[in-house]
Amino acid sequence: MGFDVLLTIDIVITFFTAFEIDQKIEDMPQAIFFNYFKGYFIFDFFACIPALFQNQNSSWFLLKYLRFVHIKSVFSTLSDFVSKLLTKSGLDKSSVEKTGYIIDLIIYMLTAIHILGCFWIYIGNIVDCSWLDQRPDNPGGHMC
Repeated sequence: MGFDVLLTIDIVITFFTAFEIDQKIEDMPQAIFFNYFKGYFIFDFFACIPALFQNQNSSWFLLKYLRFVHIKSVFSTLSDFVSKLLTKSGLDKSSVEKTGYIIDLIIYMLTAIHILGCFWIYIGNIVDCSWLDQRPDNPGGHMC
């Protein structure tokens, strides 16, 4: 739920954030609004708003895959942040690049593991008599 709140705040902030077009910064509120509305707004809206208002109902979770529209920009922003942090810590350029590469690799691996884990749980929920139903600590579950 916390991530959905952050994405909702990001939607509001994006409506007020200038953008670049033809090597010119566009900061007119109406232009910013229409640019975002015609662009990624629909993906952002359907990725986080239903989960917020449906009390994390699992029937809405498939809409969360729309978040992957921004995954490249999120990872590049995170990578840039790590590189700047390493540069300010006094490391030389070669060390920053190597360490940044390793951190990027770790982030990508953790993301892939998370996605595969979510998919594995999803399979367990749609299959009758799965390993999720047979756990002894599952009070609502039944033993098959």
